[in-house]
Amino acid sequence: MVFKSSLLGRAISLILAVALSLAVSVPARADVIVGGITVVDGDVPLVSDNIDLLGTVPVVGAISANFRGNYMYVTGTEGLSTFDISNPALPLLTSHTPLPHFENEDVTLGGNKLLIAHDRATGIGILYVFDISNPAFPVLQLTDTSVLSSRVDNTKAPSHTITCIGECRYAYTAGSSFGVAIVDLEHADGPKVVGGFKPEITDWATHDIDIDSQGIAWIVGAAGTAAYDITNPLSPVLLGMTDAAGASTPLNDFIHHNSERVDKINAVGKPIATDVVLITEEDYERPTCKDAGSFQTWRINGDLTATTPAVLTNVDSWATELDELTRLEGKSPATVLCSAHWFDVDRGLVAQGWYEQGTRILDVRDPANIKQVGYFVMPVTETWAAYWAPTDLSGQTIYTVDFARGIDVLRIARPATDAPAKKAPVRQKWLGDGSSSTAPSSEFSTAHSTFGWACRLPNVSE
Repeated sequence: MVFKSSLLGRAISLILAVALSLAVSVPARADVIVGGITVVDGDVPLVSDNIDLLGTVPVVGAISANFRGNYMYVTGTEGLSTFDISNPALPLLTSHTPLPHFENEDVTLGGNKLLIAHDRATGIGILYVFDISNPAFPVLQLTDTSVLSSRVDNTKAPSHTITCIGECRYAYTAGSSFGVAIVDLEHADGPKVVGGFKPEITDWATHDIDIDSQGIAWIVGAAGTAAYDITNPLSPVLLGMTDAAGASTPLNDFIHHNSERVDKINAVGKPIATDVVLITEEDYERPTCKDAGSFQTWRINGDLTATTPAVLTNVDSWATELDELTRLEGKSPATVLCSAHWFDVDRGLVAQGWYEQGTRILDVRDPANIKQVGYFVMPVTETWAAYWAPTDLSGQTIYTVDFARGIDVLRIARPATDAPAKKAPVRQKWLGDGSSSTAPSSEFSTAHSTFGWACRLPNVSE
């Protein structure tokens, strides 16, 4: 069922109107400086002086978002919500489809299709197909329980993420040791797995596929990141991959989680692909948060060709102040989800979701010198992703996707290239005494029995 905007839209408008009148207040506090890092004792907002909170949209269990034109599509544990973002500072709900599912981390669209994958980790794998020919009111066309629960070469097809290829005749699924499954969405017998391949970077799992502006597929996994020519979606061809450092400590202790190739915009507004690739490392194998997931820049050396695939080498990596503090003091932060997660890039600035460490704004205009130029960390937060609002041509509006809060609408004063880096404070309650070896905990989610904190489940009380 789809609920249209009349009442819900006005309710959201009212909530945002109230939120817009409120400023983020930071009460006086007694800070402690440890090794140049401010440690804050108290649940206060940690917000850099160049970021303002414009409002919060209350989406329950928000996980992922995607965009087309003036619309934002947000998936969460309670369904698909569509927002009109013609005014980027004031998202207005146009429709909501109740659809309990978990955990579509990277909602995808192509042509007039929008796809949601329900991960088999929580039960049966389910593929949901929406018609978005009317972008304001997606219509659920298909609920399929066979495709993402099928077996390919005696191995279950991946069901963690799904990515439209081109106009979405085909889609790739990722998230298992099988590698990538190829789904034909217009098969005569309905959606069907028609093939698959195991990228060289798979190891114990692939995780996500991103299609760059040139139509090249970038696939991340436990052994690094690789580029594929998908001119023929049924027969991908390797064009390049990360070197050995992409499959080993410290740049990949667990899995490369998501990636994006950087574009430059030419004089006529056309995106031109560069030789820089941005990658998030997700790592929940570090319960003390030392060497937890990081954000990284990589350079493509050579041409992306099938005859001599290019080799990607690391340029720089960045982790939060919490990681730095563990090195300085030998502390053991064991009560915070401290890995990096989904990010988005706009004209050299990255908006990076960092779970309970909030949203971090990183300047990558010099890929060899990643620096933090803004941060937004609420007292209760679990930020899965952050996106630049595509309707804000000035590049100042950011949408966070927060499992605990919903969608925070932020405005940042974009810094000059030579602006100094900013350090965010660290919460005292994140720090242990060094005696704990337990996994991070959260009131919003629990560890999966097999994949631990890399595949968390909603913490639903009776």
